[in-house]
Amino acid sequence: MNSEIQLVGDSASTRFELTGAQDVRVASDLHRSLIELLTSNQPATVDCSRVDSFDAAAIQLLLAAKRETGDKFTIIAPNDSQSESWIALSGLKGRLLPTSAEG
Repeated sequence: MNSEIQLVGDSASTRFELTGAQDVRVASDLHRSLIELLTSNQPATVDCSRVDSFDAAAIQLLLAAKRETGDKFTIIAPNDSQSESWIALSGLKGRLLPTSAEG
């Protein structure tokens, strides 16, 4: 599966949909998208439901964005999904995913 970062937004919120392998090869695109998110001052959601894998670069970028925006930044990674498994392997599940997704 190709890696993509798709922005879906309106005037009230921003939503990024990530797909494929989120790794160092696409880290600059993810970084650019997250910078856009941070400067918008809008609540944002990053949907990782269709991510096949993460590497440390992508997880580090998500963690940095979460630290900067706090409650305005939500990551969706359904229980038992590939993305949830990768985030759990990083040891950062409790920091990145909402409590309801920690099953």
